[in-house]
Amino acid sequence: MLIKDINLPLYLQVKNYIETKISEKEFLPGQKLPTERALAKQLAVSRNTVSEAYKELALEGILVCKTGRGTFLAGENAPISAGKTRMDRLGNVIAAALDRSLKMGFTTQDFMSLTQIKIREIELINSRKRILVLDQMSDLAYAYSKQLEQFLGCLVEYNTLEGLNNMSENLLKNYTNIIVPRNIFKEFKTQYPRIANKNNVKIVDCQLNLKDILAIAKIDIDKSIMVVAEDNNFQRLVEEVFTSIGINSRLIAFQNINTLNNINNYDVYVTSSRLEEQAHRKLQGKRVIVLNKEIDQGSLQTIVNNF
Repeated sequence: MLIKDINLPLYLQVKNYIETKISEKEFLPGQKLPTERALAKQLAVSRNTVSEAYKELALEGILVCKTGRGTFLAGENAPISAGKTRMDRLGNVIAAALDRSLKMGFTTQDFMSLTQIKIREIELINSRKRILVLDQMSDLAYAYSKQLEQFLGCLVEYNTLEGLNNMSENLLKNYTNIIVPRNIFKEFKTQYPRIANKNNVKIVDCQLNLKDILAIAKIDIDKSIMVVAEDNNFQRLVEEVFTSIGINSRLIAFQNINTLNNINNYDVYVTSSRLEEQAHRKLQGKRVIVLNKEIDQGSLQTIVNNF
């Protein structure tokens, strides 16, 4: 049975399996390979998956498909592999992938864009980059980390400035990139001057999410509002939203989410994406609005381009 890796398409796993068998001399030049149906049953995958793997190996000149006879490992002097360099075989694979994407309705520009994204993802995984994003509030640091994960395709850790007090400078040096919002960089630099001056520290601009601002702005003036978070810094963020839309008179209550229960009688509850699931679980049937800040597109693009 094939050991399935969620990060690698199944047909490529089958292809790797066959190539391993070839390198281990279990499949010899000119030898007939198992039928698609037989190998699919052996590896517990679909026949189409095996067919895709066989087709790609044939394009590379490694296999020879003979109509009515089966699939064979190319002989040492097989015509199909004559003159086929590694670059030739790679070109065939790219051409086949492009042809497949066009048949799926994508454009050549779509193909190029996705290829660049996938290359970036693989480079990040292979380089084993460790990325840390900071903020004064863990809720915002979490939101930034999820935004970066979406664009960079890798795990991004998050922490607060206060949380860094429990982390040595030697440990901080293990991060290949540290992302710091501009509004807290001065404080970060004061606490960690040697780290802050390193090239791996990236300063970003952050802004309130427009969609979230609109959701809060639409709350009727007669509705009561409770902020649900782990510290009342998040309440100040909600108040910042009301200030930004010119409403400074709203009364906003606060309660720690860890002591929250569903008997609180408020019309609207505002929380962060980090605590959204927990808030919905405790406030079944209540209206919950999620508020985030996000890294602006200019800063985000700069980070992506530098990775």
